[in-house]
Amino acid sequence: MILKLTSNLPRPRSCNASRTSARQHAFTLVELLVVVAVISILAGLLIPVLGSALATVDAAQCASNLKQLGLGLNLYANDFNNMYVRASEDIFSISNLRRWHGVRGSTTKPFNPRKGPLVDYLGEDGLVKTCPTLRNTADTGFEAGCGGYGMNAHFVGSRCWTLGMSNAGYRACTKSHEFKRPSKTVAFTDTAYVATIDGREQLLEYSFAELPYWADWTNPSQPGSGQPNPSIHFRHDAQANVLWLDGHVSAREMDFTIASYLTHGGATPSKWDLGWFGPEDFSLFDNQ
Repeated sequence: MILKLTSNLPRPRSCNASRTSARQHAFTLVELLVVVAVISILAGLLIPVLGSALATVDAAQCASNLKQLGLGLNLYANDFNNMYVRASEDIFSISNLRRWHGVRGSTTKPFNPRKGPLVDYLGEDGLVKTCPTLRNTADTGFEAGCGGYGMNAHFVGSRCWTLGMSNAGYRACTKSHEFKRPSKTVAFTDTAYVATIDGREQLLEYSFAELPYWADWTNPSQPGSGQPNPSIHFRHDAQANVLWLDGHVSAREMDFTIASYLTHGGATPSKWDLGWFGPEDFSLFDNQ
């Protein structure tokens, strides 16, 4: 009896069959180019959308920072007989060592935000949170710690509006009940400043929201002649977040600016989205 052995193992394919199968499953150069083109088109469509979404998130975080700052401002006033924190202890003398966002030991040093007057009113760490859109600022330490936000220094943060732009005006405080329209009065807003460093313009943090015009300091409630350098920074898709004195935040577009800085190196504010919103007067800053 002869037994016939059989096997279920697959029969080996020839080399030609392997090559044929590989050709059938491999991408051709044309197919690869088509895939790359499709990916490029999708990336071109998605990147602006993602960028816009991230910018929206940053603007929302900035608005939240400002609301926290407004809460701290009002908590401070509650503890100090309704007086708002001073924007600056003095600005026209050699000291200039204390501002709303920090203190320093000398004018050659940066302000220390951990010793600022609002530290006890700004949450767990006591620091002003930095606007996430304010990136690539020059590391000078000039106003570090203000978070990229500027105070309405001449009306909310001082009594310059009654005592003139002087050390006496800055050292005196304004009380909350003196403002007739808190929902239409700027408390803080997005700010920045431009300085010429090493021969080129660079953005800095800045802690004051400059007025559209200098006041006539013999009659401080009225506009005078000339304009300060603009510091309101329209960094959120051409808008600036504004904290109003009643605690709400809104976004405003730029309404006007100037061609170049009148002092401090002649920088070009329009290049850096610096200017003002609202009418060319004090109506959004004063206590009327």
